[in-house]
Amino acid sequence: MKQRRTGDNTNTSLCQPSTIQSVDEQSDKTCLNDNANVTLRNKSQRSQQVKLAGEGTPTGVSEERLRVIIRQELTEILKTNLKALVKEELSNIAQQLSGFHDSLTYFNGSFEDIKRDIEKITLTVKSLETDNIKLYATIADLSVRLSSLEQVSRESNIEINGIPERKSENLIGVVSQLTQSVGCSVAVDDILHVTRVAKLNRDNKRPRSIVAKLRSPRQRVSLLAAVSSYNRKNPKNKLNTTHFGLEEPGHPVFVSEHLTPANKSLHAAVRMKAKEMSYKFVWVRNGRICKKGRI
Repeated sequence: MKQRRTGDNTNTSLCQPSTIQSVDEQSDKTCLNDNANVTLRNKSQRSQQVKLAGEGTPTGVSEERLRVIIRQELTEILKTNLKALVKEELSNIAQQLSGFHDSLTYFNGSFEDIKRDIEKITLTVKSLETDNIKLYATIADLSVRLSSLEQVSRESNIEINGIPERKSENLIGVVSQLTQSVGCSVAVDDILHVTRVAKLNRDNKRPRSIVAKLRSPRQRVSLLAAVSSYNRKNPKNKLNTTHFGLEEPGHPVFVSEHLTPANKSLHAAVRMKAKEMSYKFVWVRNGRICKKGRI
């Protein structure tokens, strides 16, 4: 058994690195010989490949990169969907605008037709208004002429007011009694027709008027003049019902020309106005209303 050397080993030489390296190289060569079909890579190449492989896996994607990818995908999806939605909405709007255009065209045509019709109607209305004005003037003129002719047709008539009505009354006898009372000689044969006429106002309680048609206007003028003369001569006993043989208390009896309804209304209005303006006398002569004697 060999004994270990003891003592100072300061100067003892160590194995040189080259020797170690050569051993490693030799070992590597041995491995190459044993594994001839295996490709060996150095350390730097292996680390770079691991890094690249790590970037291709999901675990190797950074959060910011993931956000960018998701944002891009969502943007593409939104663009596609938005384009489809906008296209669909624009198609609907185009259809609605087309329908609106058709409706507007129809209404525009209808409006033009109505406008033309209104213009025609306006012209017709203006023509009718002109004709209406002419007709009003013609009617007014004819009304005056008719009233004048109607009044002329009554030129032989007298109207008696104030005689009470009775069932079995002799109206010709009433007129004959009138002529005798005022002293006017009128034969019974000169009294052509006598009747009572309807009231203008049915609510009026006065008896209906008696209208007598004489043979000529001259006889009517003579009778009216005799009545007026009798009343002037007998101011306290003017013509009343007692002159006709009636037993009831005497009521005034008035004899006048037989006026048309229009002239009768005018006569009443003139009397009211004359009273307001303090005219003393209002009378009728030959169908004309006269007044005088303002107080």
